[in-house]
Amino acid sequence: MDTLAIIKRIETRMAELGMSKADFYKNSGISSASYSQWNTGKYKPTDKKLQSAAECLGVSLEYLRDGNKKSPTDNGGRKDVLDEVDVAFYGEYKELTEEDRATIRDMVSVMRKRRASEK
Repeated sequence: MDTLAIIKRIETRMAELGMSKADFYKNSGISSASYSQWNTGKYKPTDKKLQSAAECLGVSLEYLRDGNKKSPTDNGGRKDVLDEVDVAFYGEYKELTEEDRATIRDMVSVMRKRRASEK
């Protein structure tokens, strides 16, 4: 597993979405300390952490882990929290009020919990 390549894919996707690192940490549940340790090579991310990152970024686990050639939003036909329409919307996220952002984060959290309970 090439951790630096994973970091690059995460950061590229964050840039595509206009997502700050603070939003990534908050929405993925990955701490800044863990992310920093991946970046320095001290630790490698687990598949569980990568899955959280993938869901936050609207990409497949395989895309983050292996850099497959599929589209970043291709999740094997599964509709994730961020699909192509949502990604287009996400660029507008930065312009929302903090209260509206909190509402959206809460809605995403509910959707993730619902999806997890269906598994």
